Amino acid sequence: KEALVTEAAPEYLVHSKTGFSGVGTESNPGVAWWVGWVEKGTEVYFFAFNMDIDNESKLPLRKSIPTKIMESEGIIGG
Repeated sequence: KEALVTEAAPEYLVHSKTGFSGVGTESNPGVAWWVGWVEKGTEVYFFAFNMDIDNESKLPLRKSIPTKIMESEGIIGG
């Protein structure tokens, strides 16, 4: 149950894994992803996000986009 803990806060735990198939090109992009689950009290929230990637500088988006969504839904964050 403690596997893949990537963020620990008093209110929640995030268990997750990132990955990517390699940087592609604009016409043939690679795929980047972030998958996992959040434990918050007695609730568990699963998530999976993937995106096309044609530039390595875009890799942080695979976490920042779903993080903002989970924050806006009150799942994580303050």
